[in-house]
Amino acid sequence: MTYFNSSGSIPITSTQELQDHVDACIDILSAVWDAPFIFQLALFNPQENATDLYDITSNLQPCNISDYLGGKRPKYTRLYFSPTAYPPHPCTAAAIPCRDPPPSFLVLKKDLESAAFDQCHFTLYSNGSSGKQAQKPFRRFLCGDCVNRANTKRHIESTNRKIHASECDELRSSSLVNDHSKSREGGQSTTRRSNARVTDKSCTFCFTIRWDSLGFFVSLERMGGCPTHRFHFPLTTLSLPTRLLADDERETLAHLAASCCTTGVGQSYLLSKIGRYMSKCKIAHVYGQSTTVSSEKDDGATMSDYDHLIQYFDQTKDIAYTVLWDICGSGGAAPPPPVQDEAPPAATLLDSNFTTTITNTTPSAGARTSPHSFLMSHTKLDIRNSCNKDHSNDPLMIGLRTEGQMSRSNYMLSDDTKVFLAIAWVFKPELRFFKLFPEVIHVDGTSHSTQKKYELITFSVKTSLGRQVVFLRVWLPDQKRYSFRWIFQHVLLGLIPKSVFLRTRMVMGDGDRQQQAEIEAAIKDYMPNARFGGCGWHIVDRGWRCNGPTTN
Repeated sequence: MTYFNSSGSIPITSTQELQDHVDACIDILSAVWDAPFIFQLALFNPQENATDLYDITSNLQPCNISDYLGGKRPKYTRLYFSPTAYPPHPCTAAAIPCRDPPPSFLVLKKDLESAAFDQCHFTLYSNGSSGKQAQKPFRRFLCGDCVNRANTKRHIESTNRKIHASECDELRSSSLVNDHSKSREGGQSTTRRSNARVTDKSCTFCFTIRWDSLGFFVSLERMGGCPTHRFHFPLTTLSLPTRLLADDERETLAHLAASCCTTGVGQSYLLSKIGRYMSKCKIAHVYGQSTTVSSEKDDGATMSDYDHLIQYFDQTKDIAYTVLWDICGSGGAAPPPPVQDEAPPAATLLDSNFTTTITNTTPSAGARTSPHSFLMSHTKLDIRNSCNKDHSNDPLMIGLRTEGQMSRSNYMLSDDTKVFLAIAWVFKPELRFFKLFPEVIHVDGTSHSTQKKYELITFSVKTSLGRQVVFLRVWLPDQKRYSFRWIFQHVLLGLIPKSVFLRTRMVMGDGDRQQQAEIEAAIKDYMPNARFGGCGWHIVDRGWRCNGPTTN
């Protein structure tokens, strides 16, 4: 049998070498080490400065807190933090309960924990004070590795007494399933069977934060804490604690959870956005705590998830989108004419001959119209160019309009409420890959991809390096033919130049008959050089699951 050491490069071929390596790891754990903990601080010497006249702001400088702990520099008694960033408490003489600390202290605490995590690669922890200690203006900070261990002599002695009693006394005659049965024989409680042994090998790093009328400071009195770490490695890769997660990142994870994204997607997002690793179990915990994100509009009304999504798309210059609404007219008024805010300039998305024309659709004899609601789409090409289009009298959109009217009727919505029906969006850097490789288009649908039970339709291409790139995403209320007709007759021609589709040679579908019919109609209309093809995995694997024999 061959073993490898921690670096994975030197083989360990004998049991003795393996044991020597374990002993070396234990020696490393027992060794004392320190890490730089740099912060903006002002050094206070009581022999040189008066407390009431000391100017903290002018004396701020980057200092390593570990260099002043343990009585290394006894002439300094306090290390003041910036009073501008962390204002002092207005009433330092009053009692400050543990559960209601000063607001500025919470900011300081989070900044200290973030600095320890980023600079020193360890977790800093402060659980406050309780009882009489809560009335005193100080909080003690410890290394996070000693939080889950016994770090008090009283706890260790109490546990050892219980273990000694369990070894000498008669244990309860109980089972592993029910530990309460026969626990009081003769009116006296007997000793439990299980007691956890607690080790006294805990990390020694600690310091104390106090505050006075000038602000918050690290107290260096009585040796000022301990600057060294023990019994744990200085790991370079730590899982980011959820308490250090920024509010905007937590909000983004909440949106990912609402979109039914997996924990791996949230993990990859944090790693690419802020460069920090967070375990999947913590991502799942944040997902569980996430709720529907809502905020107040300027008029005081509550914004929905779709309003937040469209607001984000409007503010992002690299996203172009088309959204479809069912909107009610006031008092049975006729639908307003389509509005074009500004004509899209040439080469808005892909090439120089790209233009968008907004025209009224002539109603047909068989089209069903409603005097109270109309179907409107809003298209945004870039930040300065957007346009609206009325689909109320379009015979090809009757199904989607009926869907919106049924939703309005079933939920008894007021006339000033817009009913969200569908949305399609493209990311312009991804759309560039479609311009380079438009020969084969892959169309795939996923049912119930969000908590709102919307269908996700993706359009993707494969690059010359074999990379699959999704350039268009669509949320649909269902996978009926009129929904696919909106995609292939309005979305694709509204967001992508028609000339690009002349180079398309094949459009691959996922086997859906309604989707296939609209793909073939689009091929006849504006893809003259393309033909339809089915995905082999959908045909063989999914077809076997639906039509093949089963075990039952």
